[in-house]
Amino acid sequence: MKRGFEYALKNNGLIYGVLAQLNYKVGHPDFEDMFEEARILLAEIYTEYYRKENAKEECGSYMF
Repeated sequence: MKRGFEYALKNNGLIYGVLAQLNYKVGHPDFEDMFEEARILLAEIYTEYYRKENAKEECGSYMF
């Protein structure tokens, strides 16, 4: 799970992009909460993907 959180911390842009697609932009009252939840979800998803695929390459577009 540590690897997943490291990935999530390095890829804030990916999280911002997803939230923007969902119309959660900076300044929205729930933005910070949604950002933190998205970071946790990204870490979980990346950890699961890495475990199953034994991925060595970037998977940002897949995660988006």
